[in-house]
Amino acid sequence: NDVYYGSVVKLGGVIAKATVVRDDFIVTIGAGLNLNNEHPTSSVNQLIEESGKKKISQEELLANTFNVLEALIEKCNDGLFAEVEALYYKYWLHGDQKIKIMESGGDGGGDNTDNFKNVTVS
Repeated sequence: NDVYYGSVVKLGGVIAKATVVRDDFIVTIGAGLNLNNEHPTSSVNQLIEESGKKKISQEELLANTFNVLEALIEKCNDGLFAEVEALYYKYWLHGDQKIKIMESGGDGGGDNTDNFKNVTVS
């Protein structure tokens, strides 16, 4: 998923991969965030400065990110996944958008429409 400030300014991205091995559920998370480079898009520190606040360091960003991630993982481990899911969808950018899935080699016939959190797939 992309990481945005508002709905237009892309600041980075996150990818997660889940694997189940016997009784273990393993999640690998990769993330990138534009902290300082102002081009070709905006950076976190550029937006912070524009709001009149002091820039943050890489160390502060990492510490804050891992503290929040740890709290979210604890909620999941405590059976509060619904709270984490609600937070995710609070910032979901794709509500009420239509997307079309096309398969190569298909005849294009039929209309497979589904609805997932206000995203219509047809």
